[in-house]
Order: sequence, then C-alpha cells, then structure tokens
Amino acid sequence: MANLKNVKAIELVLFKPKPDVSSEEVKTSLMSLNSILKSYDGFISRQLAVGEKNQWMDLVFWENMENATFAAEDVLKDEMAQKAFQVIDESEMNFFHFEPVSQTVNDE
Repeated sequence: MANLKNVKAIELVLFKPKPDVSSEEVKTSLMSLNSILKSYDGFISRQLAVGEKNQWMDLVFWENMENATFAAEDVLKDEMAQKAFQVIDESEMNFFHFEPVSQTVNDE
C-alpha cells in the first residue's frame, strides 16, 4: 500500500450506479480511470469499494488540496473519464474533499 503519511487531501465520492448498470460494469469503468489519475501530480493512491444497497465509494488520496482540486476539475475534460463516469447516477452522487486532521493509524 502507498505511504499514507504524505496524504494532505482526501477525495471521497459516494454514489449509486444507474439502474441498468451491473456491479462489474461499474468496477470496470471506474478502474479504467486509474491510468488517468496516476498521471496527475500529487496522486498517492485510490480505493474503490461497494457496500449495502449498491452504494459505492471512491476514495482518492492526494499529496495536497491543490492537486486534488485541480485533478477533480481537469479529469472532467478527459473523454475516457467522461465515458467511465456514465455508469454513475448523478442524482445519487456526493463529492467531497477533506483535509486529514490526524495521522493514519496502521500496524506498521
């Protein structure tokens, strides 16, 4: 796993997919964004997860808020990203940026 000690910004997207989209389609579409996200300065790591009632979470860790906000705006201009985002029901989406207030706790 990436060194999360350098995290100064956390991006959280909570969403549900469009009704006619399978979980596998969501996973495939959104994982296709990895190569795009890795190209942005300040990208550290990303985790995609699904919970109850088909609620999804996309969690992205950044080195600073400037890189996080730039990437969030700039990625919308990318054709491949636009196609990937088509699986998301925008009426069921919430997007946030957070600044950590404590260090990551782990077993290292």
